[in-house]
Amino acid sequence: MSEDGKLMGEYGKARAFEKLDAEQERQKRDADGAKLKALLASRLDGSDEAAKVASKPVQQPSVGRAVHFTPGGLGFEAGTFFHATIAKINADGTVNLGCLDLDGCAFPLQGVAYAAGAPAGSEEARNKWAWPSFVPPKAP
Repeated sequence: MSEDGKLMGEYGKARAFEKLDAEQERQKRDADGAKLKALLASRLDGSDEAAKVASKPVQQPSVGRAVHFTPGGLGFEAGTFFHATIAKINADGTVNLGCLDLDGCAFPLQGVAYAAGAPAGSEEARNKWAWPSFVPPKAP
């Protein structure tokens, strides 16, 4: 085979590999596009597992997190809550808290339930813990 024939043969192989690479890249793009379409469609109709995960609360209780505890009874006015720190997460989903009362005195609480959807200090949050409210920064 002549030198020109060898070069043409190598060139033909290179072109074949380029075509194969281009075809594989196109197939990958098409597959990625199909996955994206399916994900968007499922998000819109709410049938995707990822959408269910995204709807869960972002914050999860963990040891050391600062929370608020709303006392029940004991003559406390509505809107009163104490600072507390999560000390332990129990198997049943309740938590043990280390609380500070309004005078800064510490006391323990065990088996405290989460006040889901109720703000600290509200009637619904009595004897439960809640996440602190977001306080936006003051404008300069």
